[in-house]
Amino acid sequence: MTETADDKHPPAPLRLSGTPEDIGHAHGEALKAQIRETIAIYSPLFGQDEKAVEAAALRFRETIVGFAPELAREIDAIAAAADVPLFRLYALNARSEMLSRRAPECTALYAPEAHILAQNWDWIEPFERLFTVLDITHEDGRRILTATEPGIVGKIGLNAAGLGVCLNFMVAGGPLNGVPIHILLRALLDAGSYRDGLDVLERAGDGRAGNVLFASRCGGALSVEYAGAQMRRIEIGDR
Repeated sequence: MTETADDKHPPAPLRLSGTPEDIGHAHGEALKAQIRETIAIYSPLFGQDEKAVEAAALRFRETIVGFAPELAREIDAIAAAADVPLFRLYALNARSEMLSRRAPECTALYAPEAHILAQNWDWIEPFERLFTVLDITHEDGRRILTATEPGIVGKIGLNAAGLGVCLNFMVAGGPLNGVPIHILLRALLDAGSYRDGLDVLERAGDGRAGNVLFASRCGGALSVEYAGAQMRRIEIGDR
């Protein structure tokens, strides 16, 4: 059972566990209606006809398979369980790279002395009731909590290893063809340590727009600004 948000009550976390296929199937089954509504909201915002959206989304699928094949398996399972075309789910998970009109979203901060990572979430009004909290436990016991949108495998959140991620969107010119930023955020949440997270960032390279804040309860923190092919890293504190 899932709950939608209202002004007083955030949604109850949707608890998912098991293999990538198990996690994706449960996500798609529980949020089938919300996923379809999310697709309907984003489709006109992409500013392309259906064939162009499909081609771009399937190119991003290839990128995701190469970067995090387990997340591609999870997305495939979401699409199957929600009974929506596969490319629609990949378009959702690359929504920030595919939007025809990019605008700044959110404000994120990190307070190094207190080890506090925080942000708000500024986005379009329909997602005030559609936003979703996923509580995911992997087969090996890794556990993450992420606030995201129906059908999107991750966004902001924290994990049981004491790692957290926040996001501030930025506007950048030129094509954004790298690993989608939402996939990167989820991969950071799936990391088992701060060092593992740094390896994830290294593998992801550039090709997106936004500021990612990645921090550990042990004190390590990194701010990465992406502007298409440009990337700027600022590391704070001890690991």
